[in-house]
Amino acid sequence: MRFSMLLLSLILLAGCSRPPSMTTVHGKTVEHWVSALSDKDAKCRRKAAQVLGNVGASDPTAIPALTAALRDRDPQVRAESVLSLLKIGPAAKDAVAALTALRNDRDVTVRTYAAKALDRITGSGN
Repeated sequence: MRFSMLLLSLILLAGCSRPPSMTTVHGKTVEHWVSALSDKDAKCRRKAAQVLGNVGASDPTAIPALTAALRDRDPQVRAESVLSLLKIGPAAKDAVAALTALRNDRDVTVRTYAAKALDRITGSGN
């Protein structure tokens, strides 16, 4: 009887020591979506930027990855990255310098979204 209780206790403790599950969004890990921001296909990069906006500040890799994507060669990827940072809001304060630079972007949509994102993130009406 004692052996059974000891064995049961060990099994229960082993179950509690599992590593935490990885955060998933749209059925894939955040790491997948961060990696997809470097894909050759712009459509894939746009989707990744959009999805990472849903992750927000809950994963520490999302905001830096979106900030880096603000330099993407495709204006639609840049625009989607800006919208995701806008959605995240004040938690994306580390992206302010990169967003400020986008106020001079060659794409009017990117410039417009960047101004809105800066307003939301800083709350200053920029």
